[in-house]
Amino acid sequence: MNARHRSGTTWGNALISALLHLPLLLLALPTLLLCAQLLAALPHRRAAHPSPWPSRPPLAVLVPAHNEAAGITVTLAAIQRQLTPADQLLVVADNCDDHTAAVAAASATVIERRAPQLRGKAHALAFGLQWLAQHPPAIVICIDADCALDQHALDWLAHRCASSGRPAQARYLMHSPVPATPQHLIAEFAWRLKNCLRALGRERLGMACQLTGSGMALPWSALQNIVLENHLAEDLALGLALAAQGHAPLYCHEAVLHSTFASNAEGAGAQRTRWEHGHLHLLRHHAPRHLLDALRRRNWRHASLALDLCVPPLSLLIMLVALATAIPLLAWLIKPWLLLPCAMLAVTLLATWAVHGRDLLPLRRLGGVVTYILAKIPLYLRRRQRDWIATKRD
Repeated sequence: MNARHRSGTTWGNALISALLHLPLLLLALPTLLLCAQLLAALPHRRAAHPSPWPSRPPLAVLVPAHNEAAGITVTLAAIQRQLTPADQLLVVADNCDDHTAAVAAASATVIERRAPQLRGKAHALAFGLQWLAQHPPAIVICIDADCALDQHALDWLAHRCASSGRPAQARYLMHSPVPATPQHLIAEFAWRLKNCLRALGRERLGMACQLTGSGMALPWSALQNIVLENHLAEDLALGLALAAQGHAPLYCHEAVLHSTFASNAEGAGAQRTRWEHGHLHLLRHHAPRHLLDALRRRNWRHASLALDLCVPPLSLLIMLVALATAIPLLAWLIKPWLLLPCAMLAVTLLATWAVHGRDLLPLRRLGGVVTYILAKIPLYLRRRQRDWIATKRD
C-alpha cells in the first residue's frame, strides 16, 4: 500500500512538473528561431551603391491611399523620379473624405473606390489590381501613400523581382516623429529588429521573407491565383498565400523605404493594435495549417515563412518567456536549463543592440524598455480588433 502510494505520488509530481515546464518548452522553438535570425544579421554588411540597370521590365506602382491629401504629393514625386515612360503610377483613393484624389491627379492616374462597408487596405489593393488587369504590367510594386523612397529603390526591387521570378520586399523602416519620446525611439528600434535585421537574418539563413505592406514587388504572373484577404495583417497573409503557390518572397536589402510613426497617442495605438492583433490572429489560425501543408508538400520556403510567423511579437515573446521561466522557479523546480531560453534571448537582444541599436538607444535609455513592454499588456489582453481602422495623423 505504501509502495503504491509512493508510486502514485511520484507520477503526480512528474505530471505537475511536466505541466509547469510545458509553456517554456513550447516557447523554445520560436525563441531559438528569433535568436538565430538576429545573430545571423549581426555582422555588418556594406551598404550597396546602386546604379540604374540598362533595362528592366515595365512596372506599375500601386499606391493605396485613404485620406492622405496632406502628404501624398511628396510620395508621388519620389516615385515619379524613378519611373520610365513605360511605367504606370496608379493611386487608389479609397473611401476618402478629403482631397486625396484631386491632389494625386496632378501626378498620377487616380481611381476612386467608394465602399464604406468594405474598408481595409486589401480591398484597395484588389481594386487597383483589377484596374491594372486591363493592361497588365510585368511587375506591380505596392507603396504606401506616406512613404519616402531612397534613390533607385524601384530599380532594385524590379531587378530583384525580375531576375528571381519571385516577389521581393524592400527594407521598410519606420522612424520616430520630431520631437521623439523615449517610447518612440524604443518602437523604432523594435521595428528595425523586425523589418530589417530579422529580414536580413532570414536571407542569410536561406529563409523566405515576410511581406511588410509597403515596398512589395510582385510578379504579375504570381498574382493570377491569389485572392487578397481582408485582414488586419493583409501583407503577412499575402506572403503566406504566395509562398503556398510556390512564389515565396525574398528580401531586397538595397531598396529602402521610410515612413514615420504617428506622433499622437491615438494614431500610434491604432497602428500598434492593427499590426500586433493581425499577427497574432494569423499565428493562431493560419500558421499551423500553412506549416503542415508546407511540410507535406516539402516546400521549405513556405515552411520557413509559416514557422517564422509562429514567433510572437517581440514584447509578447519577452513577457511569455519571462513568465514561463518564473512559474517553475516559484514552485522550487530549480533546474539550470530553465534559465537557458531567457538567457539566450537576453544575450541576443543585448548583442543586437550593441551592434545595431546604440545610435537610437543610448545606454541610459535601456531602462525604459521594461516600461515599454509592460505598457503593452492591455493591448494583448483586450478583445481582438477585427475591423481595419485608419491611422489618425496630426
